[in-house]
Amino acid sequence: MEDLEKELSAQEAALSRDREIERVLSCASGDHFAVLDIWPGEDGKKAYRRKTILIHPDKTDNPQAPEAFDRLKKAERVVNAIKENDEEFYLERERLESIYKHVGFDNSKPETRSVATRDEAAKVLKREKAKLETDQSIERYQQEQENKRQMELQKQRLAKRKQDSVWEDQRDTRVQNWRNYVHKVDKKTKKKKKKVLA
Repeated sequence: MEDLEKELSAQEAALSRDREIERVLSCASGDHFAVLDIWPGEDGKKAYRRKTILIHPDKTDNPQAPEAFDRLKKAERVVNAIKENDEEFYLERERLESIYKHVGFDNSKPETRSVATRDEAAKVLKREKAKLETDQSIERYQQEQENKRQMELQKQRLAKRKQDSVWEDQRDTRVQNWRNYVHKVDKKTKKKKKKVLA
């Protein structure tokens, strides 16, 4: 009977780990509060320690555990970022807190701690991500166009250099042809004058 209880307990622990990994991976990209399952203003370190015990890749053989654990680590770094130490993560946390305030979250009102608030924050994050991807796509397109223009200019410069080189190589031939032409013209104009007897 005791072995059966241990086996059931182990299976239950594995199921809770799998559920937690699935929950972390289903959170909106960039919603670090949702990953840690906390709200803005709450302590992220305690939540991180609790979640680490559940989803650490050494504790479970779920193939998605490393990815979930990486998301959990990043969420902890962002939520607990101090401006002086890691300004990039600090600014990301500030942006995320402003998104939560924008969708109606108020730390003093428990009723704002709901699934609807998380869903609204996820929608805003998704829109921001789509806008960022669009902006990056436009920037890449503009960079490609600039690269094409630079390549075309470079081809034109090379063609001009080649043309100038050919022109310079043929200089002696052109000079000689000019001299021959001028010499023939000079011969035609110099006619012998007949002496007229007067």
